[in-house]
Amino acid sequence: MRVAILIVAILGSLLAFGTAACATLCAASASGLSDLAAEGGGEGAAELGNAASSAMMAAVGSGLQGLLGLIGGIMAFSALGKGGVAKTGGIMLLVGVLFAIIMGVVAGGDAVGSVIGIIIMGGELHLLGGVLALVAKPKGASPEPVAV
Repeated sequence: MRVAILIVAILGSLLAFGTAACATLCAASASGLSDLAAEGGGEGAAELGNAASSAMMAAVGSGLQGLLGLIGGIMAFSALGKGGVAKTGGIMLLVGVLFAIIMGVVAGGDAVGSVIGIIIMGGELHLLGGVLALVAKPKGASPEPVAV
């Protein structure tokens, strides 16, 4: 199961980093258009500036999701390999998705659209990896519960 957690975390991080790169390009182009609009007469420059800021916040959220997901997947993989529990790695995977959702909502998008977008673009893989890491049994654990 530890290999599955690592693979899912890596694939989710690749999707999240791709989303962050795309949002960064959108922010850069909106910023450039904002500058051109300001030089040309000023109509729409403020709206384009706000769009650039929102896209950049969404890019930071997706980048954080990718980074925390990758680190959490590696931590879960190594903890399970040493015979320990992978709760820290699983929580990092889940927190990365939560950060991306919060940043997307704060960026000015609607909450439902932001949640769906994050879940589709790598969040589902990080959520799956987080749940797998939290329920994974360490190597050498007893299969049945021990009576207290």
